[in-house]
Amino acid sequence: ISDEVAELTIKYGGLLWGEHGKGVRSHYGEKFFTPELWHELRYIKTLFDPNNRLNPGKICTPLDSKDELYSILSPMRADKDRQIPIQIRDEFKGAMNCNGNGLCFNFDEHSIMCPSMKVSKNRVFSPKGRAAMVREWLRLMANENVSPE
Repeated sequence: ISDEVAELTIKYGGLLWGEHGKGVRSHYGEKFFTPELWHELRYIKTLFDPNNRLNPGKICTPLDSKDELYSILSPMRADKDRQIPIQIRDEFKGAMNCNGNGLCFNFDEHSIMCPSMKVSKNRVFSPKGRAAMVREWLRLMANENVSPE
């Protein structure tokens, strides 16, 4: 379905993404840009990220890179979250509702942030990091048929 939607979008001169979502649709990026613009995007990526460490596989890869772009068929966080039973998800709403946008990564003294993150500057101690750890813990326990209680 995604391939057909992409083809229709190209046919009618549209874009497959808005402000967000280009990364997960990178697989289609080259089709939406002219060959010249695609080369320039890869050239810029080569200048600023020659080892493809910043969002690897998203948008484009450096020139001469053998790395593949993110596939629309790649597993997403929701695939893992669905391995956690609904009743457990309901008990851990704070961890499950973190959408991963990183809004919690700020140092405004008036914003909510774990003091351990502000002091250590280690993202594992951020609300996002802690939510990700709790979700993964719940998923692993569910796969082993173990209750978190």
